[in-house]
Amino acid sequence: LSISITTAGEIKIETSEFIKYDFEDLINLDQKEIIKLFQEVDLLLLHVLCGNQLSKLYFEKDRHPFFRCRRRACRPVQRISLYKNTIFDATKLPISQTLEILWQFSCRRSNSDTAEPLNVSSETIKYFLKLFQASLSFFIDTNSNKIGGDGIIVHVDETVITTRKYGRGRHRPSNSVSVIGGVDIHSRKVFLKFHTSRSRSDLYYFLGNFIERGSIIHTDCLGSYITIN
Repeated sequence: LSISITTAGEIKIETSEFIKYDFEDLINLDQKEIIKLFQEVDLLLLHVLCGNQLSKLYFEKDRHPFFRCRRRACRPVQRISLYKNTIFDATKLPISQTLEILWQFSCRRSNSDTAEPLNVSSETIKYFLKLFQASLSFFIDTNSNKIGGDGIIVHVDETVITTRKYGRGRHRPSNSVSVIGGVDIHSRKVFLKFHTSRSRSDLYYFLGNFIERGSIIHTDCLGSYITIN
């Protein structure tokens, strides 16, 4: 997966071919078909190692698919969930239903609008919402690399993201997080990082670590930038 920004300033995410499946077709596949598709694009494991290489999947009612090792050295019998360390391991819901919750989240549907047609509790939806948000934060934090270069223009800006109940009430630091981002206008590559403040020292750290030397940096008029060279 790669992230870039178009000349119109829109974020462009390039993904695997399977993302181009019509969503209705995807969720209407049975469990084994979805698993096979995800294994083909390395989203799920084809095998695991447990002394031996385990590639045969076992399916049991009301359990996640799993690999099983029958070696005596692994007594009692080792069972390794196919969904281990994935979002699908966090619930007993069918994989197709978890994908539908993810789709509703990407469409910015409310918890109630998501829970009712799927016949799941609002608490389940809230749990997944937090899980998806944490996953996005991790992805952004681990996929930001240096951009720019000698004579290349980089646009930099920062913002504060805050949450308030019903969009009302005071702006409180405990409900807010600051984000700084940059765009290489030549390659359209970007970086996004969370940070604690917009002080000169913090901005200097991020500019030095995520923008190549010799870049031409365009920023807004925030006072913290004035003395940074």
